[in-house]
Amino acid sequence: MMKRIGLLVVIGLGALSVAAACDDNPLAKDRDKVDRLFLNPSFVNVLVGDSTFVTANAINIHNEPTGDSVAGEACDGKVTVKLDPERTAFELPERFIVRGVTAGESCLNVTSGGKSASVTINVVEPE
Repeated sequence: MMKRIGLLVVIGLGALSVAAACDDNPLAKDRDKVDRLFLNPSFVNVLVGDSTFVTANAINIHNEPTGDSVAGEACDGKVTVKLDPERTAFELPERFIVRGVTAGESCLNVTSGGKSASVTINVVEPE
């Protein structure tokens, strides 16, 4: 009888150690690290004097938003870029207002978590 109890204790401890070793959840890996930036749209046409929105989201390797802040700036003076004041700090994704200043091709550069991406912006004169 004692041998049986001892055997059950050994089996139970072995099962517990196996379960503890399997606790490394592969789906939890790198959830908080930025893998890439998702931009929408990826190409913008805007009239001189008009504006449009571009959204940007920091994405992890599981294609989920990380919640990291995203910074954006215009490549040159053909456009101006500012954060959308209507968006709350807790609302994802980040939203930028891009305004056309002078005709030509420009871009919006965004960065987050050591990653960067850009949106091409074509500024056109109104007809």
